[in-house]
Amino acid sequence: KLQSRIYELVKPLWIQVETYGNGYLVTDEDVDRHGVGPSIEAAMRDYEEILLSYFESLLCRQDRLSPKLRQHFEFLNHLFLKALRFIYNDCYGFISIHLS
Repeated sequence: KLQSRIYELVKPLWIQVETYGNGYLVTDEDVDRHGVGPSIEAAMRDYEEILLSYFESLLCRQDRLSPKLRQHFEFLNHLFLKALRFIYNDCYGFISIHLS
C-alpha cells in the first residue's frame, strides 16, 4: 500500500527486498527503480518516493518520451490512480483540478 496522499495502487507491483550493507534495498524489474534504508519500512518509503517522482517526471514529458520511457510511463500510468482530485503540477507550476 502506498503512503501517498495523491496516488493509490490499483494493481499489484512486484518488488524485491534484500539486505544491502547495514540496511535494505527495494527494487523492481518493471521500471528499474530502487530505494534504500536502514529498515525495510524506510527502504519502502524511499522506493515509493523515487517511483512516484519518476512517474511524475515522465508525466511532465509524456509527449517527448523515448520508446523505453514511454513503456515505463504506460506501465506506471496503469498502476496508479489519483486518490485526490487535485495535484500540484511541478512541470508548469500550477494546481490543476481533476473532477473525474
